[in-house]
Amino acid sequence: MSDTSQEIIDRANAMEAEGRLEDAAKLYLQILSSSPNFGVAHHNLSRVLRFLGHPSDALHHAETASKLLADVPAAHHSYGVSLEQMGFIDDALEAYKKAIALDPLHVPSASNRGRLLDQQGDSRGAVELMAPAYAHEPDEIGISINLANAYLGCGRPEDALELLQDTALKDQRSEIIHNSVGTAYYIMNEWREAEAAFRRAIDCAPDFAEAHENLAQTLFQLGCYSSGWAEYEWRWKNPSNQLTKLPLNSPLWDGSQLDGKIILLRAEQGYGDTLQFVRYAPLVAASGGTVALVCQKELIRLLEGAPGLHHISSLDDGIPEHDVHAPLLSLPRILGQESPFIPHIMPYLSAQPAILSNLPAGDENIRTRIGIVWAGRQRHIQDPYRNRSCDINNFDEIIQMSGVACYSLQTGNMSQNSNNWAENDEIIDLSAQITDFADTAALLQALDLIITIDTATAHLAGAMGKPCFLLLARCADWRWREDRGKNPWYPSIRAFRQPNPGDWKSVFESVKRELEKLHL
Repeated sequence: MSDTSQEIIDRANAMEAEGRLEDAAKLYLQILSSSPNFGVAHHNLSRVLRFLGHPSDALHHAETASKLLADVPAAHHSYGVSLEQMGFIDDALEAYKKAIALDPLHVPSASNRGRLLDQQGDSRGAVELMAPAYAHEPDEIGISINLANAYLGCGRPEDALELLQDTALKDQRSEIIHNSVGTAYYIMNEWREAEAAFRRAIDCAPDFAEAHENLAQTLFQLGCYSSGWAEYEWRWKNPSNQLTKLPLNSPLWDGSQLDGKIILLRAEQGYGDTLQFVRYAPLVAASGGTVALVCQKELIRLLEGAPGLHHISSLDDGIPEHDVHAPLLSLPRILGQESPFIPHIMPYLSAQPAILSNLPAGDENIRTRIGIVWAGRQRHIQDPYRNRSCDINNFDEIIQMSGVACYSLQTGNMSQNSNNWAENDEIIDLSAQITDFADTAALLQALDLIITIDTATAHLAGAMGKPCFLLLARCADWRWREDRGKNPWYPSIRAFRQPNPGDWKSVFESVKRELEKLHL
């Protein structure tokens, strides 16, 4: 490297410090035109190009730098950042890993790799990686937040809260910190403290969509539905929220009289969300229009003929003709609903007589037939506060009760989540009879009681008015809050919530006592 090149590097660095990024990029390119193997220039240029919004070019120079500066942790870290920016997450993890191999306490790489591990569900691995690096540089705010979030992911909200409160003292205007504080309080069911933290985050960044959505769900937990629905509209601006976003050019319905217009109601989240909010269709129809619903194909047969719906089609079949539209979960706000209670609509779904199912006869002494579901989509699996799935073995004492037969409504890979499942011939497997939710509804109609964790089956049982015992983790979804001892959405559902995180034993003991009261 010539002295001239070093002088140019120094000038480019000074320009970066002054915010003159385009000028700095030109100088780095000038160096590389004469010294194409100058690793530092590639490394610095990749950083500048990322800031300028040229991720593909940045990736090229970061990769080159990682090869030319193979013994430099920062070069592999920069390569990881570019890979992550381009969506190559597995490759980014590997790049950060190489940086950490060179320097086990390389804080930026430990922070980024830990964050990605946490997002992929390995929260414990993320904590093990980041804790030593945080101890090495406790004043580094980025790793403080990522470590705290990993604590949340593996069910340690108290540890997260302690770390976050210390971090907040260093940066009291960080919306990210206050949002994570709110999440910690939320997980611990401390709703008022969570609300205050989310509001602080919004004060710091009024357009922070994630904090608005978190505030909405906290307000729902507090029973403040009117203000909660307004905040919940921010879900559409939250990039981390996985919603079904359809390219609709029609105006959003404002709740005015439809006067014969066609309104398209659209599903936007999971099966349970659709089942829960389709109850508002009759209120929409009362505004004088034709109501069409576009939803998941697995719900089509079930919802055909549901109250208030004139047409129904699948999300996979394109958008039908319509004049105005409304997302299903926006209907309470549009309709001005201040609580979930809607008189005279329960139940609002039923099994279709043409497909009613006959259960296997079983023992003639059976008095009560119970449908069971024990596992849902794998989320928060390392977090006992929020892990909603339980093991099938928890049902053993219920299965052994006199006069009881248990029928599995579990479908998919989750039906194999216990080593004992295949060997337990005392549970009658109905999964072969289930192809969609119309089949599930027919089976529910034939059963006396449903015992399920938080799944779409619970929503379906509630919508049908079927007796249902709902098994809840310590921190359960906002829609399962109780009002005067009852669920405000589904009167036929009775919830059994963990008294302590991960304590399914106490939940099933309570369920068994309740079953004994019913003289089963």
